[in-house]
Amino acid sequence: MIYIVEFIVTAFRESPYHVITEIFFAVLLLVLLLQKAHNPTKEKPLTKKEEDELIAEWEPEPLSRPLNEEEKWELSTIPLIESKPGIMVTMNGKKTLNFGSYNFLGVVDLPEFTEAAKKEIYKYGVGTCGPRGFYGTLQIHLDLEQRLAKFMGTPEAILYAYGFATISSAIPTLAKRGDVIFCDEGVSFAVQTGVTLSRSKVYYFRHNDVDHLEEFLKLQDEIDQKYSCRLAIEESLSLGVLGKTERGICEYYNISRDAVECTTSSLGNAFSSVGGFCCGSAIVVKQQTLLGAGYCFSASLPALLCGSSLKVLDILEHNEKIEGPDNIFSKLKTLSLHFRAELAGIHGLEVAGDPSVPLVHLRLNSKTSQKNRHKNERILQEIVNKCFESEYPLGLTRAKYSEEEYLMPPPSIRICISASHSKEQLTKAAQVLKKVAESVFRDGISFDNELNSNEINSNNLDN
Repeated sequence: MIYIVEFIVTAFRESPYHVITEIFFAVLLLVLLLQKAHNPTKEKPLTKKEEDELIAEWEPEPLSRPLNEEEKWELSTIPLIESKPGIMVTMNGKKTLNFGSYNFLGVVDLPEFTEAAKKEIYKYGVGTCGPRGFYGTLQIHLDLEQRLAKFMGTPEAILYAYGFATISSAIPTLAKRGDVIFCDEGVSFAVQTGVTLSRSKVYYFRHNDVDHLEEFLKLQDEIDQKYSCRLAIEESLSLGVLGKTERGICEYYNISRDAVECTTSSLGNAFSSVGGFCCGSAIVVKQQTLLGAGYCFSASLPALLCGSSLKVLDILEHNEKIEGPDNIFSKLKTLSLHFRAELAGIHGLEVAGDPSVPLVHLRLNSKTSQKNRHKNERILQEIVNKCFESEYPLGLTRAKYSEEEYLMPPPSIRICISASHSKEQLTKAAQVLKKVAESVFRDGISFDNELNSNEINSNNLDN
């Protein structure tokens, strides 16, 4: 005991604060140990009447916030699709000429396209319910990946079950914190999501402005050789549409696919299916099998969709051997040029986009456009509604974008031309659009007193 007291006295002389702290905690521990355990009295159980009253008074928290008026209006404009979205589609009980589906090649209307999907249902069922890395890989997944890699001219390809998840998963596997990404400010929201998830330093250059991109590249002093960057291309709207054999933008501009680090594309556009793929070197693909979020954590692409995509590849490869007007790509380009020519002079609107591309955006021109985006959306929706109600009903849609877009495109009516359309159908559709547009901008529209005819007609200098 004497030795313990001497030890404490010596320690106190050398470090009094340390000893005081230890003594405090020792006393506190002793007090806690000596305290009696808390034993609350049991509450009296509720009666059945009290339980019913509490249940009746309880109001659950809403799963989401209430919609505002603009969101309610937006929701009310979404039509009910009641048939296969082929060249003709039934919307809200009415059969219409379909211009809202990315069915560029017209494959949805082909019997062999449907039969290819049905064949795989009988063989594999409707889905694996598991990710590729566990029990979700079927032979048809491997077959489609091999065919896509061959078609694109790359060593390997990897499938994703969801088109949006393809590029947003691929980018974070190629870039990380500390890397630098140069990105066109007009890229899709899926690309923007992938760029954000990579946590890299991002420089957005002006849309399609190569000179602005070069300015950013010159700022990177740490690069050893001139513009030593890896190139990634998103081809969801160019694959099956651009190039001599519909292989996309590299073929269109005669660029070697070897110059591209990775190429991604949705299967939901020209392929009229679901899912997406990324192709590139073996290293690029292997990296995604280990780190691609959409690949590792999502159930694999259903076999029926793989079967329909394989059939589209068969059609594209067969189409390469066809010359003249029966060639799908030649026909699609001819129809696109014809439709734009028929739209010439449309009242109050401008036709945006490359003339040879089967995707048309109708936007308000400088005379009819309002300062308020929501008002512009309502003007365009009125045109969509009147085209649907016309004697020759058209199935149109406004282009929809996320509010989180880095660069929000101008409001527009998006029109998708298909190889299954005829010249006569496109001519009649253009006539309906021109007639409706003229009536809307002549008579004006009003929505809940937000937009009256004077606001439109005051900008309509042609009247």
